[in-house]
Amino acid sequence: MTTPSPEQLAAQGDALLAAGRDEAAATAFRAVLAAMPGHAGAANGLGVIAIRRGRLDEAAGHFRQAVATRPDSAGPLVNWGTVRHLQGEPEAAARLFEAALALAPGLPAARNNLGNALHDPGRSGEALAQFTALLADQPDWAEAWNGMGNVLGDLGRLAEAEAALGRAIALAPETPRYYRSLAQMGGIRAGDRHALALEELAGRPGGLAEDDRIDLHFALARVLDDGAEYDRAFAHLDAGNALKRRRTAYDEAAALGALDALAAAAVPAAPPAARTARPVPIFIVGMPRSGTTLVEQILASHPRVFGAGELDWFERAVVAACPDFPSGTAALDEAACREIGAAYLRRLARLAPQAEWITDKMPGNFRLAGLILAALPGARIVHVRRDPRDTGLSCYFQLFRGHQPYAYDLGELGRHLRAYAAVMAHWRRVLPAGAMLDIAYESLVADPEGQARRLLAYCGLDWDPVCLNFHTAHRAVRTASNAQVRRPLYRGSVGRWQAYAAHLGPLIAALAG
Repeated sequence: MTTPSPEQLAAQGDALLAAGRDEAAATAFRAVLAAMPGHAGAANGLGVIAIRRGRLDEAAGHFRQAVATRPDSAGPLVNWGTVRHLQGEPEAAARLFEAALALAPGLPAARNNLGNALHDPGRSGEALAQFTALLADQPDWAEAWNGMGNVLGDLGRLAEAEAALGRAIALAPETPRYYRSLAQMGGIRAGDRHALALEELAGRPGGLAEDDRIDLHFALARVLDDGAEYDRAFAHLDAGNALKRRRTAYDEAAALGALDALAAAAVPAAPPAARTARPVPIFIVGMPRSGTTLVEQILASHPRVFGAGELDWFERAVVAACPDFPSGTAALDEAACREIGAAYLRRLARLAPQAEWITDKMPGNFRLAGLILAALPGARIVHVRRDPRDTGLSCYFQLFRGHQPYAYDLGELGRHLRAYAAVMAHWRRVLPAGAMLDIAYESLVADPEGQARRLLAYCGLDWDPVCLNFHTAHRAVRTASNAQVRRPLYRGSVGRWQAYAAHLGPLIAALAG
């Protein structure tokens, strides 16, 4: 019997990969690499399998090997860029996609993915230009219509966004992710043609890949919730979260232990007289889905404030100076803290050179409040809090763009919320009085002007009534709340959890401890 050559094995692996037989494909690719180390096609195939399994570091290693072997091949560059984007590195991803386009200017996947990567850091105009150029050449590229719709939605051009997403659906009516994008911005109503198409897809006996089923469940949950069909909505919500949790790596003990460790970690004190130069950073922190986007939109409506969205730059500066954060913070002296702050401010100033105040709405910066004030003594920290039952339910409804691994199981979600609350209680005890402002979402909804005045005064900004018209602000909002903040304040989300009280036992029990 003739032993297959490495090229024949690689071809078999590609066929198995296309058929979804990942284990068999991986076996073939590993055999290729055993016979011919560095084989670009086999390394690329193993990288694709690693992405499907959520092993991003492993995938990056395979694609790096493929690029090293075949630097003239655009495909591995696109795949490596995709991994870097999933790892939260949109700028690095964009460079890889640009390199792929230099090799293959007409490669639609490279231009599409470049548009997505440019979208993340707030470069929405550039992202829109990429999708426009791609669709001029490839008007039937559904993925590009979806990307364009998402960018337009973030820019507040909701009618155009819905039209673009509708075009994506028309081109690929069996792709649930496009329906989910449209449902997310309220573009699907119970009983309309898109809702009926989702119901038809859900009723098919099998046939959908697991990723598609996740998107389908989250989309239907949103549509049924809008139609007040709460029990059916939750059934889809629970199914979608269960599938997502199964595919999500999460070490709960380690994650909660890291939050607990914050209370024990020493944080250097800031020099009392120190003040940061312009721009003044305003950190908006809290849990996702607690109202942080709303608070940023109010602030960003002020003519002296630039809204930067969610930035991970401060945490990156901290980890660069203190790789074993949080336990190593005791070793940070004043000079180290000053450099952390300077590194952050350099990037912030480049983002909006003329801005006097800049918001950073990365919710997870709540873990870094002590270091923020040590590194940037003139910074403001606004903590947005909301009824944890409403926050938890809203998180459970959300298929996050970023990495929120605790959000797909009600018990884990409740325990994370409780640990977060403990961290914030710790900061209130140890930080100087007035160093941080607490804003309750419920109070903001009930008394928008009073709370907005309080917010601006804390930040050192004069009152401007334009902040109450935040929903008309022309800026990109790159979060799950991009459609909500385009509307005036409404009270419908206060106490929303009560409609689902019968289903939230694990969340409520975990919150109670």
